[in-house]
Amino acid sequence: MMRRRAILHIGTEKTGTTAIQNRMRAAAPQLARQGVIFSEVLGPGNHTHLVAACMEDDVWDRVKANILATHLLQPPAFRARLREEFAQALAAAGDWHTVIGSSELIHSRLLLPSEIDRLFETFRPHVDEIEVVLFLRRQDRLALSRFSTALRGGFSEFDAVFGSIAPSNYFRLPPGHAIDDMVDYFDYRRLIERFLPHLPIEKIKVVLYPEDMNAGTDSVAEFIQLAGLDAALVEGPTDRMNLPMPVEAQYVMSEVNKLLPMSFPSGRRNLHLKKLHTEIEATVHGTRRQVRRADAEAFVARYGESNEWVRTIFFPERESLFSDRFNQYPDEVDYSRLRTELAGEVRRFRQMASSVPQAEVRLHGLLTRAKRWLWPQKLAAR
Repeated sequence: MMRRRAILHIGTEKTGTTAIQNRMRAAAPQLARQGVIFSEVLGPGNHTHLVAACMEDDVWDRVKANILATHLLQPPAFRARLREEFAQALAAAGDWHTVIGSSELIHSRLLLPSEIDRLFETFRPHVDEIEVVLFLRRQDRLALSRFSTALRGGFSEFDAVFGSIAPSNYFRLPPGHAIDDMVDYFDYRRLIERFLPHLPIEKIKVVLYPEDMNAGTDSVAEFIQLAGLDAALVEGPTDRMNLPMPVEAQYVMSEVNKLLPMSFPSGRRNLHLKKLHTEIEATVHGTRRQVRRADAEAFVARYGESNEWVRTIFFPERESLFSDRFNQYPDEVDYSRLRTELAGEVRRFRQMASSVPQAEVRLHGLLTRAKRWLWPQKLAAR
């Protein structure tokens, strides 16, 4: 009987994950004919539905809140639905040997042992072995790249590049449940150790993001090789996704974000505010965000022991896990000028924000309620 495996691509964030997911999604029909499953049941491209199903029932980040509000389901029902549809999709696929799960939110959202347990419980009944693929990026570079995404998600603290952004990603948390980027997000040893109760360390494949590898490589090519996929099936241009926005646009967006939440009270995302963000990025141009060299060095130094542990286990041939060069950063950075220079732009976009709807359209709720009713009817008819 054919042995089957699952490949869990867990991030980290800002390491080319969207490019990998887009390529896998586009090639899904061709891959399926070769026995490789990249299932839309787990989420459209980015398998965020999988992550939402694995989170604790009383932990709601904004992605999970939007998904469950759209489907009008509570966490246990959504989890059961996803697992059932996933099992049905695999059964219908016939002869397959590899199933791929991919979401960088596994890195940033599945923080508790119970959440990792659910992740493995989703795949283990269907496969003989599970592998984890993890891309790593030096912490200062990850923080800088992530900051633009955080602003697009509603974060409003312009000066907090090296701060703990994660709490702003959550729609609702239970009392006493602390989220701390310094521990949960940037400490790569702790990240890897989350998975060790479920698989031996040799089943975890760690890759350094291309800026710390040889020139001419990219994350998509590395993933294809690690997964043992036929490169001809997933060939295509590797577009840069989720590009960092200029510091000027960052400042304007941070000021606008202070006025409006990204989510409606139901949990659904306010797409009108998302459109306003898009307009800011399209019209406010400028220069790349910078941080002080000393601040970047100090931030990476916090993770010296953790990075050394990763190097020893996965890259013993390297002198250090990441490059020790910080000369891309200036000695001093002063963005106090932006308050005056961008006062007109801030005023203009704040005025536009004042017209952003803060109430949901009831028609959407009626349609999603209909979908919720039809789904069990469809199951009963089988």
